Amino acid sequence: MVADTFSRRLSVMISRVRATVLSMMSQSDAFGQIAGGPAIGAVETIFSLRAAMAVTGALLSPITLIYARAIRRGTLSTAPAGKEVIVTE
Repeated sequence: MVADTFSRRLSVMISRVRATVLSMMSQSDAFGQIAGGPAIGAVETIFSLRAAMAVTGALLSPITLIYARAIRRGTLSTAPAGKEVIVTE
């Protein structure tokens, strides 16, 4: 869902900005995997796969608040793919 939303938004950005945004997304993803992967692996090793999945869900759940805020403010399009609604302020 995140990648789809960003790809739709990036399609209207100028290429220089798009490259910067994609680079930051990629670096953030890599940092999250480096920092979170071993910790979640340790939870799985010590407890269980079910516990690791629960911890992962708990760590990722705050993003729903960010999406809700963006939708409320109108800064995140809820249009289906291919039906982009561009918001200008």
